[in-house]
Amino acid sequence: MAASRSLPPLLQPYLSPARPSSSPEPKSLTLVTSVLGASANWLVLRYLVSCLSAASSAQAQPSSPTSSEPTVVLVSFLRDLTFWTSSASRLGLDLAAAGRRGRFVFADGMALFAPPPPASATPADAAAGTGRGAGVGPGAARGMAPGRGSQAAATSAAAGTGTGKRDPAWHVRIPSRLDKNPQGKGNSRSEFRAIATAVSQVISKVGSGGKLGQGASRQDGDGGSENIVLVVDGLDFIQAALEEQTSAVEDAVMSWRESTSSLLLTLHADDPLVHTQSTSLEKLHASLALSLAHSADLVLGCRTLDTGGASDVSGVIRITPGGGRGWDSGGRGKGEGEKELLYLVNSDGSAKVFERGA
Repeated sequence: MAASRSLPPLLQPYLSPARPSSSPEPKSLTLVTSVLGASANWLVLRYLVSCLSAASSAQAQPSSPTSSEPTVVLVSFLRDLTFWTSSASRLGLDLAAAGRRGRFVFADGMALFAPPPPASATPADAAAGTGRGAGVGPGAARGMAPGRGSQAAATSAAAGTGTGKRDPAWHVRIPSRLDKNPQGKGNSRSEFRAIATAVSQVISKVGSGGKLGQGASRQDGDGGSENIVLVVDGLDFIQAALEEQTSAVEDAVMSWRESTSSLLLTLHADDPLVHTQSTSLEKLHASLALSLAHSADLVLGCRTLDTGGASDVSGVIRITPGGGRGWDSGGRGKGEGEKELLYLVNSDGSAKVFERGA
């Protein structure tokens, strides 16, 4: 089977987002796990291609999506927008065009741990190297003049992006946790609630057709959220960083699940994090992984070969019905049990999935 940049045929029954008409309550949840040496990024990217394939062939003009087109909200706590746009472009998917058409929204979770720009810093101050905080730092302590790099960084911080340009409407930054706690100290439980609320507000704003990035507030009712596909990358990282209890994360996941038609979560499943459980971090992670696996409709796990590396195989993907209600009532995966497939991801981004012995 030739390598492909689209969703491999063997995975289409599992990674095609459920239609609202065939998705009973609670809405579908797919859990994608990975280990060191077997990343699941290629799976998430092909899930985006499956949801947004129509956007890549449509004209990149601002418009409202039709009722049959899902809107994808990607919340990433581990990778920035540049990674996703560049990786998707290798698969022929233009995320920026999809965003302009109203079919894609990127919620930047990496801004959570970035210090907010100084209140007195303006683009003009940043360019001149003035304002509160100017000249403070290792370089200033040694009597060095601010270099172009520090000025560019200040300008970018004041403008809100790494290029000095303002973010497009479909690029939303989750507020930094350092906004209210400049020293990085605070109540981790309240911080996680703020993160979960921020994600819910993005979903609500997308569902209600409101303008993003301007203080969304939760609306009553669906507001069109039944046709929203939510992808959350790196939720376990947030739990580890804040040492949040699993019950709070479960509550957030359930809230997001009820507000969308399909929810896909990524999670690390390395042995030290799941099986060892000798530290509080490992116990929290194992508890979250077990809980999500039991509530998910479908679990797709990527791992390396048990026999070691191979030039023609990148790893193994195991497809398992979740502990919730099994696969959706539309017939996706019905009557099937566990299945293992081999996959190969090439350096050009193409991938193929095949059965053992094929």
